Amino acid sequence: HAIAYTGTGEYYGAKATINVWDPSIQVTNEFSLSQMWVLSGSFDSDLNSIEAGWQ
Repeated sequence: HAIAYTGTGEYYGAKATINVWDPSIQVTNEFSLSQMWVLSGSFDSDLNSIEAGWQ
């Protein structure tokens, strides 16, 4: 788990390395998740998000 915050500005990309080798679960209602989110805006009114990953 990692979080990064940046200041105000224009950003034109993001990059992540996602490794999924041999995920395991213990019970049937669990799941394994690896993803990256890029968020912009306010959680109150104008949030934008892009998400990529594997579940």
